[in-house]
Amino acid sequence: MQLTTLFGTTQLALQDALRRNLDAAGSTPRAPNFIVVTLRRESFAAENSGEDRDEIARFKRDLEGAMRAFVSAHGWSIGGSGTVVLNVLLRSIPEECEVQARIARSFYALAIEDDAGKRTVQVGSNPATVGRQHEFPTRGFIPLNDRQRLISRDHLLLTYSDLQLHARLLGRNPTTLNGTAMEETDVELHNGDIIACGSCNITIILA
Repeated sequence: MQLTTLFGTTQLALQDALRRNLDAAGSTPRAPNFIVVTLRRESFAAENSGEDRDEIARFKRDLEGAMRAFVSAHGWSIGGSGTVVLNVLLRSIPEECEVQARIARSFYALAIEDDAGKRTVQVGSNPATVGRQHEFPTRGFIPLNDRQRLISRDHLLLTYSDLQLHARLLGRNPTTLNGTAMEETDVELHNGDIIACGSCNITIILA
């Protein structure tokens, strides 16, 4: 008779990974904010409705909630950028689950070329919004300098999940991904992809 669910096993493994990778150098210990949880595909399917996306999303949501409660109960803070990215993958692995945890200040980078020149921006917020520079931007906003005003105030929404970066076009002016027109739907981005609008180019840099 199985006494521990896959969620329970994963929760214990996550807690152990947090302890092992804790940064205790300061007055307040800082917990890892970048987590990769790999679940045994067959075990997940046995306890849930196969590999249903909603079931995976629920598992991830509940696991992050349990993680935050564990961190709070110990009086720790979230390290790195302060943003938690919990990735959940299903794979055919021998163990029930594997957990990797680390402190990360950024999750990916953007090489930007606009009217202000060239620069590389490390992105540690999730999601992040890219748009025309303006006053009072929201947290996680990445400004572009655009004299032609072809870039919208909120032009792109970037979301990092399960080790994949996705973009959604919010602006209305013509925007391309590797030379092909972008639509207002989520697209997966890969290392070296180039998003362009007007005189602005953004090259995706993934680890």
